[in-house]
Amino acid sequence: MLDILNVRDWDMNNPMMVNRLGTLARITNLFIDYESVYRRARPDDSVQGEQVGGQDRGEWYYRNLATFILNYAAGEFDGFEGEDDLLIDAVDLTTVHSSKGLEWPAVFIPSLTNKRFPSMYSGRAQEWLVPRGMFDAQRYEGGSDDERRLFYVAMTRARDWLSISRHNKVTTIKVAESPYFPSVGQFFVSPSDIVTPVLRGAVSEDADLLISYSDLASFMECGLAYRLRKRLGFKPQLEPAIGYGKSIHHVMRVVANFTQATGAVPDPTFLNEILDREFFLPNANKVAHRQLKDAARKLVSKYINEYGADLHRVWQTEYPFELHLPGVTVSGRADVILDTGSTGATSLTLIDYKSRTSEESEHDIQLQVYASAGRREGLVVSDAFVHDMVASDRIRIDINQAAVTQAESIVVEVAGKIKRREFDPSPEQTKCSRCDVRSICAHSLCKKRT
Repeated sequence: MLDILNVRDWDMNNPMMVNRLGTLARITNLFIDYESVYRRARPDDSVQGEQVGGQDRGEWYYRNLATFILNYAAGEFDGFEGEDDLLIDAVDLTTVHSSKGLEWPAVFIPSLTNKRFPSMYSGRAQEWLVPRGMFDAQRYEGGSDDERRLFYVAMTRARDWLSISRHNKVTTIKVAESPYFPSVGQFFVSPSDIVTPVLRGAVSEDADLLISYSDLASFMECGLAYRLRKRLGFKPQLEPAIGYGKSIHHVMRVVANFTQATGAVPDPTFLNEILDREFFLPNANKVAHRQLKDAARKLVSKYINEYGADLHRVWQTEYPFELHLPGVTVSGRADVILDTGSTGATSLTLIDYKSRTSEESEHDIQLQVYASAGRREGLVVSDAFVHDMVASDRIRIDINQAAVTQAESIVVEVAGKIKRREFDPSPEQTKCSRCDVRSICAHSLCKKRT
């Protein structure tokens, strides 16, 4: 459909054309939602550890698509509201929970009244559809300490100016002040004394960008492809191999956790059981699943045979990191962290698994970012490697302070380009050949029509 409309030749400097592209991207969301249900694979009841694909053709496949569009999609898929712009002159309305990790020049906290903040429901036993004995209900009902921590989060979102206010009445009914109100009362001023704050302004380097490292890497690979995917919302077509890399990561995590718990690496028989239980590809049919599962078995078995000793030194798997730099916060997860220290001293080594590596990939920056984030947390990060699962080879990454500082500078520079909307294409034959938005890209070096 996008080929027929000749989308690749639309002018992306024309706001009207960009709006049309955003609308078309909503259609790809609609199709993916439909396909992800009908084409979703499921376990094969007749063969343990295998799966069969879902429906992807036939008259009723398209009849049901029409029904989906008419009866559900028409009211459930929002229109395109435009690209996000961090530098726009506007006000963000947000909850305190969703503001964690963010910052603004000026922050307003209204309604600091009793039963509003802290919430009247905090710490109160509530009615749940699931019986209370089946889960930790108090964890979800909160308490006074949770609410006070939340209030601290709200106050510390302000960089230059903070306004805390309350009201005396709701219609004609008087309301009491929040118990938190007196604790900050010494800073209060009367409305007549309020002076308009002098702020630094929303220049590109001040605006806050919260981004995952995978999205940052996507932009570094090609700014235009990032814009089409992340800003306009085009979804890639479903492929049988989608999820292969994540499945291998998951199996490796299970193997590491098993070794930690038992003190022994899985033998071939138990590895097969792990793969039967844990390896799943949501879009693969029987043949594709069997082939990819066999490939995964070879990769994991080779790792165990050659690097099994590492599994006894695992410190953490899937460890979350956040790196806070001027104007940007980068988040991510390290696949595995080994404790390679001796004589009782902790010395951590970062390992990042890759089922595909290439010269263009910025693996060094990723691990340098994680090393910087870990050190800022107080961890002793002494080494880092990219582990190529296919070649069963490790590539050492330089995480000396000079290299880490350079990586931080690159991250800040790239974040600035994203905030300034500098979505420049960077076409290259190999890169374009595997790009999922090449069919709508005027700069792609692979013009094959789908």
